[in-house]
Amino acid sequence: MRKISRIDVKRVGRDIVKTTSKKVPVQPPESREQLMTIIDTVYDKNPVLAKLLYMQALTGLRYSDCSWLRYDDFYDEKGKFVAEFDVIQQKVYHKVLTHLIQKKPETPLHELEAKAKKKARHTIHVMPAMKEIVQEQHEIYPNDEFLFANRHHKSEGLPMNIRSANKILNAVKQELNINFALGTHSFRKWFATALAETQPWYVVKDALGQSSINSTIPYVVSKDADIKNAISDLNMKY
Repeated sequence: MRKISRIDVKRVGRDIVKTTSKKVPVQPPESREQLMTIIDTVYDKNPVLAKLLYMQALTGLRYSDCSWLRYDDFYDEKGKFVAEFDVIQQKVYHKVLTHLIQKKPETPLHELEAKAKKKARHTIHVMPAMKEIVQEQHEIYPNDEFLFANRHHKSEGLPMNIRSANKILNAVKQELNINFALGTHSFRKWFATALAETQPWYVVKDALGQSSINSTIPYVVSKDADIKNAISDLNMKY
């Protein structure tokens, strides 16, 4: 029996069937208009989450970092907005720390933690649209510590977990008949894709807080229309 060389096709009994991956990577909104439509629809269900996702789109932060932002990240001791502040990226920190512990088990933990924090440090430059979100949230919830504290009575003033956020986004996906996988990471990808339209790769990489362009490339998504136009232009040449 001849071997099947196509990766997504296999034999099932006498049949040859095409297999599909169960996990589909999330995609960014296809335009700024669609981005705002999604955020507005989320707002109707959970205003705090809508502002959080918009902050993700403005900063490029992962949900795990953006959801834990505090008011004192944005304000100085005199209550004035800072020009920039640093975030310790959780995913990068834990990845680096695990690697360092395995590589240098004899080194004191606090030294390894300091090195991991340094590697995971990422600067956020505060822009006007970010300030608007912070000011609005602070006016509504002046006693909160976290910028995006969940309003649920059992949340204890902490942010919404990512599972609940994605559940709301899935409902929005169905409501708007969106034909691609939508999740919290879609807004980080939108930031990267939008930035890549006008900026070189190294700027996108640094804006995402990544150490390698190879890590950045998967975040930038070509629009179907752009691909079709490119192929169309190619076909017209022959």
